[in-house]
Formats: sequence, structure tokens, C-alpha cells
Amino acid sequence: MEENRGIHINGFYYQDVEAGEIAQREEKAIDYLREQCLTATPEKVLAIYDKLLDSSLFKTESGIVFLHQLRESLLVDGSIDASLIRDIPISREISDDEKEKTLKKHELEKQNNELALKKKDEIISKYRNRFRVGMIFSALFVVAIVAMFLILKSTKMPTIMNYEDKIVNKYSKWDEELKAREKAVREKENKLGIVYDNSKN
Repeated sequence: MEENRGIHINGFYYQDVEAGEIAQREEKAIDYLREQCLTATPEKVLAIYDKLLDSSLFKTESGIVFLHQLRESLLVDGSIDASLIRDIPISREISDDEKEKTLKKHELEKQNNELALKKKDEIISKYRNRFRVGMIFSALFVVAIVAMFLILKSTKMPTIMNYEDKIVNKYSKWDEELKAREKAVREKENKLGIVYDNSKN
């Protein structure tokens, strides 16, 4: 049935007349095969199904629907192992617009992935630089502490660590010197005959 230059077949409207004519030819083959399959065993139906797939006889929606019905009937029957019932391959021409849209989509995804990787690299680089700076400061801090300990150990000036010992030693030395002078003075006084009356003190 033709209308508006398109063709209606089995619930499908083919706007392309050429595709509609192919579908009409396929519909005739479908009618014949449907009759054959009504009385056939599941094994015979599977053989017909496989032969149709191998020959790529059906290209329009009407033919694909028939193949799908055959496949479903084999699965529902259950006497054939489901792994032996192949999927229906679909080959379809892709328009230039669809190709361009797909290409743009892939290009956009690629750009987004590149941006994400770039951001990730920037973050890693930023934290790597911070880590390096932190390590440098830590190393300098350790060197400074070691240098301070070396300076403290090598210096002769009193430090917090040995300050008390050095003061005690210095005081003891002064005390000894003072006692020695006092002794020398008394000896001198004794020789000169100078006597102090300690009771006045």
C-alpha cells in the first residue's frame, strides 16, 4: 500500500520507497518461511534460523522482527541449548550527521579526559613541590640542630649544660687562691711581729 510516496508493511512505514520495496520482497519470504516453521522441529527451525543469519537475507525491520520471533520461539521451546542460538547481527548505514556527532562526542570526551589528566598532574606536581620544600626545610632544621650541638660541645664559654660546673670550679679556684694569700699574709705578719686582736672583731 503506497501513501505519500512511502510504503506501509506489517506495521512499519518506509519513507524510502526503495527500502519499502525490499521489505515487500522480504515479507513474501517471511510468509513462506513462517509456514515451513509451523510444522518443523526445533532443530529444523534452528537450521533455518542459522541459514538466514549466514546469508544476511533480511535487511529491513520486517525481516529483523521475523528473525527475532524465530529466536524467541527457540528460547521459549527450551529443547535447544540457549548458547547455540546466536544473536542477530545488525548492520546499519550511519549517516554523515551521526558520524559527525559521534566524532564530536569522542573528541569532547578526549578533551575532558586530557583536562582531567592535566589537573591531576598539576595537583600531583603541586604536592610533590610542597613535599620537596618540606624535606629541604627538615634537612636544614636537622643540620642546624647538629651544628648547635657541635658549637655547644666545642665552646669554652659557660653554657646552660656545664654552667654550674664551671662556676663551682672557678669559685673553688678563687677560694684556694684567697686562702693561699691569706696564709702568706699571716706568715709575713708573724715574721714582722704584727698581732691582731681578734676579740675586737
